[in-house]
Amino acid sequence: MAEDGTVSELDPSAAPTTEPPYFIRNLAAYAAQTGDLPETAQVVRAVTLFRSMALSKTHYPHATTFPNELAAAACMGRAVRQLDAAMALLAQGFHAEVTTLLRCLYESVGLGRVLAKDRENSSERAVKWLEQGTWWPERAVRKWLEETRFVEEPQIAAYRNYYSEASDWTHPTRQS
Repeated sequence: MAEDGTVSELDPSAAPTTEPPYFIRNLAAYAAQTGDLPETAQVVRAVTLFRSMALSKTHYPHATTFPNELAAAACMGRAVRQLDAAMALLAQGFHAEVTTLLRCLYESVGLGRVLAKDRENSSERAVKWLEQGTWWPERAVRKWLEETRFVEEPQIAAYRNYYSEASDWTHPTRQS
């Protein structure tokens, strides 16, 4: 028992309580503040827009672009879950863990974009990814972007730089 009379939730001798655990109380307090925080409202709108875009595809025409669209939808669905998890961790104050999920999200969205757009090879990459569960390293996504010129060089450089920065925060290093 603390000096102020409160009982730690980790104290095995503590009497049972009906009060929700600290992380639920923190989340409730955070949710109550969102109306007062314009940045939070913007983030919520952006996340909602991403979720609605990423999950809007529900019909995959088998005769034409089935592998590309299904593979991209799987990647985007994963990205939505990663973003939701990152938002929950952010609300709980686990800021260092958020960067790891954002890197995962970055990789999911990058691969989803490649698999959606790679139709010149008769959807070969998307089919391989769907059938074999092949993992794509980030450098393969970047190489595809550079070869196809799907985006301009400054955007590729920004993509490359973000990956490097996110890796510094994701891998167990002194900095992370």
